[in-house]
Amino acid sequence: MPSIPTLAADLEDYKTTISATQQFEESLRKLGSQTHCLATKNICSFVFYDLLILRKSDTLPCYQEDLFGFQFPACKISKSTQDLLELAEETLRQASSKGAAPLFCTVRNLFGMYVDIVPTYHKETLRDLPQVTALFHNNCMYLAHHLKTLGHRCRHTLPTPFRDSIITFVDLVPTFTRMAADVFLSQMRNQRDQLKESLAMARGFQDVSSDDVYPDAEKSVKQVLHQLNLLHTVWSDVLPSSTFIKAMATLIGAVLQDVIEKVASLEDISADDARQLQDLLSKVKDKVPNLLRPKHTQDSVVTAVHIKEWTRFEELLFILEASMKDIVERWADGKGPLADVFEPLQVKGMIRALFQNTERRADALSHIRIT
Repeated sequence: MPSIPTLAADLEDYKTTISATQQFEESLRKLGSQTHCLATKNICSFVFYDLLILRKSDTLPCYQEDLFGFQFPACKISKSTQDLLELAEETLRQASSKGAAPLFCTVRNLFGMYVDIVPTYHKETLRDLPQVTALFHNNCMYLAHHLKTLGHRCRHTLPTPFRDSIITFVDLVPTFTRMAADVFLSQMRNQRDQLKESLAMARGFQDVSSDDVYPDAEKSVKQVLHQLNLLHTVWSDVLPSSTFIKAMATLIGAVLQDVIEKVASLEDISADDARQLQDLLSKVKDKVPNLLRPKHTQDSVVTAVHIKEWTRFEELLFILEASMKDIVERWADGKGPLADVFEPLQVKGMIRALFQNTERRADALSHIRIT
């Protein structure tokens, strides 16, 4: 029988052929939709594999962005993260009327896989390498930034049922920002503990001028400065400037607080000890301003604004080289700069540690009070 009937009598029998053809056409449509989804998922798997690599060299400069009023600062991100976002956007743009739902779910699942797998897969690397931690932090914040508006930006390309409904990824934003904060804060705690461990080598700066203690104290200070300088190197051109300054200020502040507590609690500080302490701690004072300033910028960073312990540290250095008269004058009956950062008992304790028990010392101690 011809593929198309030529006689009216054959039309009734041809209905079976028409029905079979229509069923075959519908199956092809379904197969096409499924194939499109499978292809998209296959592409997603390759991009996700790149995310698992998270190479330190695989970075891109991300310039300051403004999406519908949402600001994102300049920093560096992984190229694979940019690829992930571009894939998500392209997948949503290509969604057909019958493929929109599964493709939308595929995009959501891709971001969900990032949250579930990437931090676990890179657990040791994120713990041990601060540069990778900073990069991962930026990746998460960058994705969170774009997830705020991804649904809105791609909605006009979707079929009518989706275009007229609320398509959003905003619910994923807190998950990404929390993950960025958790991983980076864990690295910060790790670095803080390492810095305090290095400071412990100084033996509390007790008898620091002795041949037995000074080499360890000097090594301790050098090791602390070396670690801070390393963090400056690997974080400065990766993190956003504001995040970098805040992170470095926090770690430097922890170091200064530990030093101040140790020195202020000493019960005896000889003249030689005071000179050696002044020399060692002055090295820290000289290095900190540069450690706080991001690379590739000439903008000044006011140290005292970002590190609350800074003024206290400077006053400690003043006490170590000042006379009793100078200390009393700087206390100024509880109204001077020294009184702004130290309690009377702390200043009295340092005077007792630095100066011999004389009537002059007793007189100086009597002036260290709040009037």
